Amino acid sequence: MLFETRTCLFPYIRKVKTTRAITLLLNQEAFIAIDYYPLPASQPLMFNSRHLAALNAVIDAKTLRVVALKNLLKGMLTIPKQYPIGRIEELEDSGFLACS
Repeated sequence: MLFETRTCLFPYIRKVKTTRAITLLLNQEAFIAIDYYPLPASQPLMFNSRHLAALNAVIDAKTLRVVALKNLLKGMLTIPKQYPIGRIEELEDSGFLACS
């Protein structure tokens, strides 16, 4: 079986920030709007969260600009506007993707 190998001089990396503040109660789940520079339409990318409440996701240029959040702390969780919630990076093919 042959696999295609792609190389890129400049990896696709985007900083992701929240567009509004949000407060979550204990065990509450929500989606929050995010902002980042446009993505290339050619390939799927990986959103890697930098916050305990944000979930990682495989995205592309057509994916809605939202991040799923779940408060796992023992109290209220507040995330401010323009908070750097994560990064979008190239998707590394490891053969599997853990899902929950």
